[in-house]
Amino acid sequence: MKIEKGIRRDTVGETVEETQQSAYTLTLDEAVRVKTAELQSERKKCDDLLSELLPRCVVDQLRNHETMVAEYYSSVSVFFSDLDGFTVWVSSVSPVLVIGTVTSLFSAFDGAIHEMDVYKVETVRDSYMTVSGIPSRGDNQHAAEICRMAIRLMKVFKNSEAMTKNALMPVEGPFTAAASGALQLRCGVHSGPCAAGVIGMRVPRYCLFGDTVNVAARMNSHGQGGRIHLSQASHDLLTAGDGDKNPRFRLQERGLMSVKGKGEMRTFWLLH
Repeated sequence: MKIEKGIRRDTVGETVEETQQSAYTLTLDEAVRVKTAELQSERKKCDDLLSELLPRCVVDQLRNHETMVAEYYSSVSVFFSDLDGFTVWVSSVSPVLVIGTVTSLFSAFDGAIHEMDVYKVETVRDSYMTVSGIPSRGDNQHAAEICRMAIRLMKVFKNSEAMTKNALMPVEGPFTAAASGALQLRCGVHSGPCAAGVIGMRVPRYCLFGDTVNVAARMNSHGQGGRIHLSQASHDLLTAGDGDKNPRFRLQERGLMSVKGKGEMRTFWLLH
């Protein structure tokens, strides 16, 4: 009888120990699950941030420690915009207001192009640069896509006074002036070949190189406030197959003009 009682006590002890071990295992599994979920969430945040700074394909290459090689694109469309009258306006308002205004405007631009087939390259002061046809290669619809974007950004800018009120900016702020013509959005577009690659490792930047970028910048600087200025190359891509009756866009020839570093160029206005 004593032996039987001893066996029962050992059995009960083993049962309690197994129960405790099982509870510990479940607790440990739950802790691992929670930590794994937190790690995945933080990694997604890092990936999302990197994807805002660099193309997704470049992020994957950096993560895999692959060598960054510049790529050549035979045909892309590059867009530049800036604020006509910005230099004069900056001298008359506080730097804090300048930063808040440009941040609000470019945030609105970012939201407007989010679902479009364009890639935001960079912003410098009041300059906003995007490209279509990079990094994803496609057909020659990049000119149409970048022009659709340009028209949309013009509309965003015209509605920017309401945006600045939502951002708690003063009534006498910049976009009240913009509505009266003191500040205007000036845009330039050019299409052609281009190379793209990552420059630097500590603070990597995805940059575009080639004469196409230079000409697009010239289209911007030689344009006019409130208008979208196109090169002959972009015009030809837009009208290819449709002649001058492209139903999606209304174009107006500006004529020949002298462009710094390029000589005489025939350019066009994209009406919106």
